[in-house]
Amino acid sequence: MAAILGPNAGSSPSQIQELTLRARLFYYARKKNIPPVNFDAYKAHLAAKSSQPAETSTPYPIPFADIVALITSGQPIPGIRDIPATVLSDRATQPMANKRKKPWEKDEPLTVEERTFGDRRDEATVQDVPEEPIFGHTEGKS
Repeated sequence: MAAILGPNAGSSPSQIQELTLRARLFYYARKKNIPPVNFDAYKAHLAAKSSQPAETSTPYPIPFADIVALITSGQPIPGIRDIPATVLSDRATQPMANKRKKPWEKDEPLTVEERTFGDRRDEATVQDVPEEPIFGHTEGKS
């Protein structure tokens, strides 16, 4: 800011505020690639905006404000049923079907086909070699 003010660094706060606003408008116009903003018109707009009294309306629409008033006063809201927060154990039903087992919950021990991968890693694997030549080729013939 001192670079903008130059030798008038001891200027009044209102002058510093005005120069700051001018700099903001200048950089805003450059950033948004718009024509320069008329400073006097913008300053008049800010003055008109700050002089208008703030509206003292409710923050909610009228029907919603009525519902908020009913809730805060503890009155029942029309159209909403009152459901008790209790469990009626005498009206509970017993399950009809057995509980399903999960895929990994089995009663039978693992059979040979259902072994897990790697459970035979220490055993030697015997490969079957055909005794007859494959595809009509014989050994030793060219």
